Order: sequence, then structure tokens, then C-alpha cells
Amino acid sequence: MFYPNTAKALEYDDFALEMSKFLLPGVKKMPCFEALFVLQPLMQSEDMMDVSLCVRELEAIRDHVKSRGLRHSGNLIDKNVERAKMHQAIVNRFDRYPQRNEVLERESTAEELEYLKKPMPLDF
Repeated sequence: MFYPNTAKALEYDDFALEMSKFLLPGVKKMPCFEALFVLQPLMQSEDMMDVSLCVRELEAIRDHVKSRGLRHSGNLIDKNVERAKMHQAIVNRFDRYPQRNEVLERESTAEELEYLKKPMPLDF
């Protein structure tokens, strides 16, 4: 993020998500790092369908890369799959990322406030 902990950091999320979906049909033909970059907006989305799509695409890329014996890239993808699943669990639980509530001037629920007291493993 270029503007951490500000609404400006999320200003272009919709455009990034649109571009991610536009590039998605070719993502399996991209080099590993480019594919991971293209999938990031899906992971950051607060829409469960987007995050779930990201998980599926990352798992497909991981399986393809591992079938070719590319361990380094495979480990990187494994970490991204794990991270995407963490995002998926948060969106599944709250229908959004509670970490963004303050900067987006959204009211947090009691459950979200309790969750936010814990150390955050992810940046939002």
C-alpha cells in the first residue's frame, strides 16, 4: 500500500478488481509472479465470490507449477494459497474486512471489535 491506514489506499480497488477480472482468462498462461500479481485484487475484495475465485485460481496454478517440478515457485504459491484462504475465512465470517472499518468510516460490530483486539496476521 502506498497510503497505509487511509481510505486513499483503497481508492483504486474497484479498478484493480475490474482489471484482474479482465486478465483472468489468460492468468494460467502468465509467468508465476505476473499471475500472482493479477490475482491480488480478487484476494483483497470483500466479495466472497471474488475471494473464492482467487483461492481456486491459485490452487490451479499451484497444482500446475508443482506438476512441472518448480519447487521455488510452488512454495511461493503455497503461501499465497494459504493467505487467500485466510482472507476467505475473514470475509466468510464478517462479509468484509473489519480492519478497514475505521479508514472507511464504517461502524464495527461487537464481534468485529473483539476480533480486532487480536494481532493481525494480514495487512488490509
